[in-house]
Amino acid sequence: MIRPGFLWLALAALPAQSQTRYRLTFPEAAQHCIQIEARFGTGGEAQLDLFMPVWTPGDYTIRDFSKRVDQLSALGMDSRPLPLQPLSRNRWRVICAGQSEVVLRYRVKSAEGPFISGNHVSSEQAVLQGAATFISPVKPVQPAIELRVELPKGWKSIETGLPRAGRAEYRARDFDQLVDCPIVAGSPQVDEFQVAGVRHRLVYLSRPPDSWDRARATRDAARMVEVTHKLWGFFPFAQDPPRGYWFLNLPARFLGGAGLEHKNSTCIEYYGGSQKNLAGYRKWLETASHEYFHTWNGKNLRPVALGPFDYEARNETPSLWIVEGLTHYYEGLLLTRAGLANPSEYLASLSSYIGGFQRTRSIDISLSEASLRTWEPHQRVSYRSGGVAVGFLLDQQIRQATSGRASLDEVMRQAYHQYSGESGYTEEQFEAVASQVSGVDLGEFFRRALRSSETLDFAPALRYYGLRFQSAQAYSQTWRLEVDPEAPPESRAHWQAYLSP
Repeated sequence: MIRPGFLWLALAALPAQSQTRYRLTFPEAAQHCIQIEARFGTGGEAQLDLFMPVWTPGDYTIRDFSKRVDQLSALGMDSRPLPLQPLSRNRWRVICAGQSEVVLRYRVKSAEGPFISGNHVSSEQAVLQGAATFISPVKPVQPAIELRVELPKGWKSIETGLPRAGRAEYRARDFDQLVDCPIVAGSPQVDEFQVAGVRHRLVYLSRPPDSWDRARATRDAARMVEVTHKLWGFFPFAQDPPRGYWFLNLPARFLGGAGLEHKNSTCIEYYGGSQKNLAGYRKWLETASHEYFHTWNGKNLRPVALGPFDYEARNETPSLWIVEGLTHYYEGLLLTRAGLANPSEYLASLSSYIGGFQRTRSIDISLSEASLRTWEPHQRVSYRSGGVAVGFLLDQQIRQATSGRASLDEVMRQAYHQYSGESGYTEEQFEAVASQVSGVDLGEFFRRALRSSETLDFAPALRYYGLRFQSAQAYSQTWRLEVDPEAPPESRAHWQAYLSP
């Protein structure tokens, strides 16, 4: 029987020197602090180099998590202090002094409020992000990890995507998986649904107010998942334990909308008001759709630069217009296909992205270069808006070239089939898949759209779908899309096929 207030996350027995083991306690939860004890096998080496990530995947921002670490010390198995030398802001060296295992103790100060890429601890609850929590060996003896979390009195449960190995036991096969599975602890509220036999959980860090319709949120999330599953045809997390997905909802003060993707979960800020606040609820739906799509596009199908991760440096790639931009493109399209947004709402969202991108085309920065520069502050060209605009045009070109037999959906599926393994894809390889699916050479399209700052031509797409931009004032350009009332029946049929699941 498990003792109340304790939760074990453990790996099947391995020799002590072959494990990395963490123990988390919360003696200062009210002061927003976590206490960590880590045990690392040394493999008989004279010294052990340790590091802490400076960013977390999906965030593309240097966060400098080590600045929240204090009370750092190292001990041997005999409890005697070991020399601990700082090597940089996020690296340390332990002199092992013949020890087969060293013990590292430290404290992490968390933010006072929930944050999707960092920790939050209070007297009632905790959200733990791996990159912001765990100091790890640079070269662990074995990659497998064991984690024990001792819950304070009154905390009831934990929700995480870490795979279960037995009763109250979970397995992290390596540091990547540990970082990829955020933990929510306290007294979370949980609703559950299944799609194609696979469990999905809507977790609320705090009890939502009565004005939040949890039943509706569950129904709408289920419908979004159904349509996304229909596009891809499978769940990438359905083969490995725990064979489910976690929507970890963190309360936001205002409309929220921020989210961070993981392989079998996501952290989402939501506005705990009412579905009557349509802006806040729609933003929650969009974020849920976006982060869920990332499970395929970004976490499994990824550019070569985004895995294995370098947690101590910028991981630069020219393909964030695919990872993030095309995911933004699909977030609204899938909600419309699911009947959770109407076509007018979708056109308004699409117009916003297109207008934002087109207004920056005079800046001499290409979309690929904007992807590379995302780590720089004050980036003016958005690979997110650009990816939506390019995705819309690319989708139309493929549909027209194949007489409607294929679309960007098929490109995503084929790219996943070819490049979702260990190696990832280059930008050129993704473009080649698009040309293969369309049956025409799209090289010139990609050159103009991705590697130049030339203004994109939307006229062919508008004719194909029977759309138009609203008439502009003499002194300005509008990019607001609307259905052309004079569009021919063929174009109307293309538009209906585009919006159909």
